[in-house]
Amino acid sequence: MVSQATARLQQNSGAAVSTILKIMVDLNAATSSGLRAATRVLDYAQRGVETEDLEVRVSDLERAADLSKSSGRFSGSDDVPTIDYDERDR
Repeated sequence: MVSQATARLQQNSGAAVSTILKIMVDLNAATSSGLRAATRVLDYAQRGVETEDLEVRVSDLERAADLSKSSGRFSGSDDVPTIDYDERDR
């Protein structure tokens, strides 16, 4: 039942985003409504970036772990590939 509810929310998220964007640009909407909508857009955009970044990092770590396992190396070995996230392109 929870998975069905989650699926329905995901399917309708596009309409929710459209509604928020419409309120944000509606000159007839109360200023507070437009400001709240704009804040939501920025918050959700930031969360999206953070989520995508975490997905990349987890994928990189899983790949490094698989390489380590397949080569017979243990975690902590000096030969295990490292990933410097501060230096990579965004």
